Amino acid sequence: MKLAPFLPALAVVFGFANGAALAERARGTYVHADPERVDTTSHNSNLIFLNGCFGTGCDFTPGNESSSNNTSSIIDGTRHVPPFSGGQLQWDAIVDCVRDTYKPFDIEITDEDPGDAPHFEAVVAGLASDIGQVGLIGGIAPFMCGETINNAITFTFAELVENDVAETCWVIAQETAHAFGLDHEYLCSDPMSYLRNCDYNKRFQDEDAPCGEFNPRDCSCGGPTQNSYQTLLSHFGPGIQTPPTVTITSPIDGADVDAGFTIRASATDDIRVDRVEVRVNSVFLGVSETEPYLFDVPATMSDGRLRIEVTAFDNYDYSTTEVIEVLQGEPCCGATDCAGQETCVSGRCVPGPDAPDGLGQSCSGPESCASSKCVSNDSKRACIEVCDGDGTCPSGFGCLDTEEGSVCWPGHDEGGCSVGGQPGGNAVFGLLLLLGFAARRRRLLG
Repeated sequence: MKLAPFLPALAVVFGFANGAALAERARGTYVHADPERVDTTSHNSNLIFLNGCFGTGCDFTPGNESSSNNTSSIIDGTRHVPPFSGGQLQWDAIVDCVRDTYKPFDIEITDEDPGDAPHFEAVVAGLASDIGQVGLIGGIAPFMCGETINNAITFTFAELVENDVAETCWVIAQETAHAFGLDHEYLCSDPMSYLRNCDYNKRFQDEDAPCGEFNPRDCSCGGPTQNSYQTLLSHFGPGIQTPPTVTITSPIDGADVDAGFTIRASATDDIRVDRVEVRVNSVFLGVSETEPYLFDVPATMSDGRLRIEVTAFDNYDYSTTEVIEVLQGEPCCGATDCAGQETCVSGRCVPGPDAPDGLGQSCSGPESCASSKCVSNDSKRACIEVCDGDGTCPSGFGCLDTEEGSVCWPGHDEGGCSVGGQPGGNAVFGLLLLLGFAARRRRLLG
């Protein structure tokens, strides 16, 4: 959909310059729909049409909820909504923002009219008064507890917020999700929230959050909390996820390093990088939420081969890890070459069997291990470390080939010391890797 050229300065076009002026503007709301005027049988579409009412505007009449017929269950007379008053840059940015917001789910966003095909419709134009509403209302939608209203029409009054991209996107997400059965949430980072003391780049959060507007309350559909992410996931299923990319820019793989060196990394994502975490020889070194992603390795880190793992997470906690190895001093050849409760694996000093969450400790999942790697056979789950072959694991452990790679497994003492061997010749042990070494998703904890 193309509009006339838009002339104001770029900062104003995208709404960044006037965010403070919008701080006290009205929020969206919803209307409990008349069950006789809505269809909540199994939903028949995953398509949301963003309708800017371009040209001469849009006309709506009262009736059963129907995006194809332009009839709405929440208006009380024939109503006319004027066209979206912003420019092409604003409109395109709004469409992209809504598309990114719904990306985790099997939901398609379009600004081309689907006609008679089943679809949800988000009208993005005008003011509340255009549909007979009184007061500063940012948006309005029909709502049925926990139900998806087929072919629902929702309204986002973009004129009220001066077509601000972030604000308009936020209201569209909230109003459309009301039609999917979601209440308001007392969680600033979620678009179902009224709260503003956080980044306007709101996304549906995988978190059990209290309902509420300016204070927590029980949810309209019952219970003390709501999980917007899981609700949408159950209604529509997952979308195609794109994990972030991450690159260790310094040091390079195989480099010789001095004690106290710095790790530098870069990370990108199609929506947003949430954070970057670093581990060195399974020791958590730190997390950074902003660029540049720099991590100073303590000068007290034991000498030897250092396995550096840098993991980037996006805002939905999908992640990608890059791994390199460098050499500081000489590779270790036994626990006596390492400090404290460390032991030696493939020339690296790592948390050993006596260390909390160390090698061989019983685990329930990756979060139970310093290495973030927990595997199991038929009778045991244990924290593991990656090994290079026979003789590269400490006493009491053997380097076993698995479908996911070679790991040190307790109870198979090979003895000896090797710091750079090839993967061992053991038969596949049939271990189930509870957490892959590559990209993965974890529940967002808060």
